[in-house]
Amino acid sequence: MPPAARDAGTEPPKPVDPFLEAMPRGENHTAVVIEANAVRHSPLGEMMLECLLMQPQAREKLEAFRQHTGVDPLEGVDRVAVMDDGLAISGQFGQARMESLLPGEWRASAHGEQGRVYVPAKPPTPGRDDLAAVGTWGDSMLVIGRTPEEVHGILDRIEGRGSSEPPVVGGQYAYGDVYGVVSVERLADSLPPEQRALGERLKQLAPRARLNLDVSSDFALSVSLRGPDAERTADMAKAIGAAMALARFEALSQDQTELARVLEYAKTIAMDDHLGVQLAVPLEVLRQELSWCRGGSASGSTDAGTPAPSR
Repeated sequence: MPPAARDAGTEPPKPVDPFLEAMPRGENHTAVVIEANAVRHSPLGEMMLECLLMQPQAREKLEAFRQHTGVDPLEGVDRVAVMDDGLAISGQFGQARMESLLPGEWRASAHGEQGRVYVPAKPPTPGRDDLAAVGTWGDSMLVIGRTPEEVHGILDRIEGRGSSEPPVVGGQYAYGDVYGVVSVERLADSLPPEQRALGERLKQLAPRARLNLDVSSDFALSVSLRGPDAERTADMAKAIGAAMALARFEALSQDQTELARVLEYAKTIAMDDHLGVQLAVPLEVLRQELSWCRGGSASGSTDAGTPAPSR
């Protein structure tokens, strides 16, 4: 029997990405996605991996982890999401041995259609950062939460239960190798003490900012937010630009040449009520900065180095 004809004007269902469905809903949440496999195979990722594997017994420890757990952290992990209510990891976990991944004794129970939740047989000690709950979804996703309820909530989102709001990460903003929505308060609190006043002004401008990072060739970072009006946004762009110029001057005065060199490539952009902070560092600069752990000077580099960006 032929399939029933679809009503005219009825759109076919859009394909659903279970990983992005795991993201929290609502504008008050934050989440950052790391395209782990893409970062690992990027030029920068290859250089950092080379540095890592030069550490004593690094290759042996990595192989021992693979054999013990059935998980290959270099090739078996696809994406990682850091959310305000947990952690989600997608990849190839069909051969994972949960009893080897989880320390101590754990109890497992089914949840939903493809979910499974693991909780410690002995309750975690208050005040310690012990794992409180871990979940799996089929063979393609691991979920970690501070409580079993957080893991239940993430698994529910994956399977379409809960809020009908769109995920906080996705759509037109899901591009690059790292992307997501971050708390402006946390960004401001990460500033050095001498920039505390700037951080307080930043908190008043907007509650959240969008982050996008591309390392497919060079290092290109963009942080953008929307302020209350064009005037306050422009003032903040000038203040951030001045702070970065001061930070570069102080780095030079303290012989922190690596930091000063990177800050040369930072700039701010204000357009109407949108504020952007961008950092675009050429790959050759990063290669030279990482040469200390890669067996000497970077190949192909010269004493003159990479020229500073044009002004």
